Amino acid sequence: MPITTLNATFDGTTPVATLTGTQSWFNSRINYYSIFESDPADTLVANVTLGGANWVVTTMRFGDESRTSQLNMVDTAAAPGNRIDFLTLGYNSDVELNHTRARYIFGYDGGTHNLTLGTQATFGVNLYGNTNTVVTGSGYVSSIEIGIGTGTVEVNGDVGAIQTGNANDQLTVVSGSVASADLAGGDNSVDLTGGFVNSLRLRDGNDRVVLTNDAFADNITIRSGNNDVFVRNDARIASLKIYEGDNDIRILENARVFLLKLDSGVNSVLTRDGYLESFFSYNASNTVVIGLGGAGQIHFGADTVQQHSIITLGYVGSLQVSDRSSLTADDQTTDLSIRGGAGTVQLGGGNDTVEIRDQYVSYIHTGRGADDVLLGRNGIG
Repeated sequence: MPITTLNATFDGTTPVATLTGTQSWFNSRINYYSIFESDPADTLVANVTLGGANWVVTTMRFGDESRTSQLNMVDTAAAPGNRIDFLTLGYNSDVELNHTRARYIFGYDGGTHNLTLGTQATFGVNLYGNTNTVVTGSGYVSSIEIGIGTGTVEVNGDVGAIQTGNANDQLTVVSGSVASADLAGGDNSVDLTGGFVNSLRLRDGNDRVVLTNDAFADNITIRSGNNDVFVRNDARIASLKIYEGDNDIRILENARVFLLKLDSGVNSVLTRDGYLESFFSYNASNTVVIGLGGAGQIHFGADTVQQHSIITLGYVGSLQVSDRSSLTADDQTTDLSIRGGAGTVQLGGGNDTVEIRDQYVSYIHTGRGADDVLLGRNGIG
């Protein structure tokens, strides 16, 4: 396909090249700059340099009839002061903004968009390519939306909202904060190596979430799929809720989860030296190893038959497996090994197996069923 090439420089004074000539500045301002190749047989390739200082372009847009346009934009401005109010990238783009501010950025559907932001604030980024990549800088970004196609977002500053579609997306938070991130469906990957995330939602896919170093997430919600959540080093999650699915939760080193809620799935939970404050589960089968950090309270409820395997290496304040005593259709059966001591232990109506090592347990009630209990030297009560 023939290529129509445009080389344009914006510096606030020198007339800017167009496909038909040049466009002049008026008091360091251009209200409307539009480049469109109308021949459907041609591809527009626009090579744009942003330099100079203290200029404004109200609207800057690129595109072509063949829907194959390529925008290559570099920012050589030495300091803040340049501004684009509305920037339309066309169908493919590779854009790097260091000090130039773009208030609103829009990328057409169908191609590939690679966008790197810098020191200046951006109100909104909307990308609809088949492949979309956004890397933020220190400037605040109010919203990032990946409408269709895959999205890769790296956060290095503060972001208000991130929204992706049903593709396989990746979110990395290196530093700064994210107020809310909704990655919708697809097999998504989230890596928090630092910074803070207030709300993270993932739905209807096989998702992987990893927190390391001192990353902190206030609320993480995941629905269905085969999901892995790994929390390491000194990372923290205030609330982790997963509904349905096959879930692998690992809270390693000194990492902590304050509230863990797992419903209607099959769950594997492993902790190490960090303290797990509360763990609740409903209509789920759980395989649990509580590490030396211990746990405050664990409560499993159900209205269907469930099977649990629990090993506690650290102290657990309260462990309760509850079902309705008059019914067998909701009996829960627990294979329990207490090796770090416990406060109160109450089990359900299934046939339980309990092993208590040499640590002290204040109270235990095994409920109905044919239960086997092996007591350690320190006994109960």
